[in-house]
Amino acid sequence: MKLFKNANIVNIENEQVSKCDILVDNGKILKIENEIKENCEIIDLQGAFVLPPFVNAISNSEKAVENSFGFSVDKQLAQQLLLCKNLLAGAIFLNDNPFVLDEIDKKSEKELDSLSEKVADENLKLFIKVGQTIDELGTIDNRYGKSAAYVLEDFGFLDRNSVIVGVNCFEKDDFSVIKNYDKKIVVLPFEDGRKGRRLANLVSLRHMDFDVNFGSGDFAEIDFFAYCRQELLHHRALFEDENVLTEKDVLEIACDKKQIMVGEMANFIVVSNDNLESDDVLKTLVWTKSKRDVEMTVYKGEILQKNGKIFMQNMPQYGKIIEMIKHQRRN
Repeated sequence: MKLFKNANIVNIENEQVSKCDILVDNGKILKIENEIKENCEIIDLQGAFVLPPFVNAISNSEKAVENSFGFSVDKQLAQQLLLCKNLLAGAIFLNDNPFVLDEIDKKSEKELDSLSEKVADENLKLFIKVGQTIDELGTIDNRYGKSAAYVLEDFGFLDRNSVIVGVNCFEKDDFSVIKNYDKKIVVLPFEDGRKGRRLANLVSLRHMDFDVNFGSGDFAEIDFFAYCRQELLHHRALFEDENVLTEKDVLEIACDKKQIMVGEMANFIVVSNDNLESDDVLKTLVWTKSKRDVEMTVYKGEILQKNGKIFMQNMPQYGKIIEMIKHQRRN
């Protein structure tokens, strides 16, 4: 058993903070109470915030290294680097190098048919990157005489185990089609910013009750607090309304769950409580924190990283991976 003492547990759903201890046994949360007394390993969190971990819904480690560093590295090394970066940023759930359908505007009907059959025959989980630019959607419309969402429907991709990524330029009709298939949508704040794309309309997505997550996509910069700020600034400027999107909204998108509960797996992150500028904890987290404030990443009760040090078996330290990448580049 492990006892995480003196935690400020953040409930994103009701926006409250509880000062409690967390008792973990066999990977699950056994108790969340004040002043728990147990003869076990004790980790004193010293009043740090504890909240559900972040989710990196899609990343491509090989492209991320190439885009961020300007050169390619061995696949395993790229995956180790991205895993470290996710852990350091507080993300313990990630889809790295998934099966992706992209550049639909450049694919023939025969190619789309073949890919749809492959996904069905091999029962693959498919990530569909679509609707990221006006030019892409225009090309699809001109070729097929219908919008991208209807094309995906015609080729059977929406019937598959698929996730929609991007949708930056989708219109209401496209969203209505996607909604019929109850699809998760993933948005890519950092990738969109780096590539000069407009961000997806989170206000519309949440209004239509889509299940939305953030992804780091094809870049290696991973900071979920920064993603939240980027989305808030964009939407508040776009709608000229500070209330159009809230800190609660973006944290619900970024995190795995809305609250930490007894009986569930002991998955959480520990965030420093320094530099408090507001009594509103969600505003404090979003506007004053960054990946550097993630002091600990815990998965099934095991500390995977603490203060920048990785504790996973057979996993090189972040600094060592960077040195290996530099050595590989020199050679």
